[in-house]
Amino acid sequence: MKDVKIRVDNLSVNFGKIQALKELNLEIPAKRITCLIGPSGCGKTTLLKPSTDLMS
Repeated sequence: MKDVKIRVDNLSVNFGKIQALKELNLEIPAKRITCLIGPSGCGKTTLLKPSTDLMS
């Protein structure tokens, strides 16, 4: 089994009628440097925001 630090399973995010993320799956391994790279508006913050809301 992989040593996974963060796992996202089937994350979907909607803003009204706009679907920003659809059934996103992601595994970020432990003891690795991981970065999200992409152009403005591609969903990097949309992916991270639900996780930060859970921690606050």
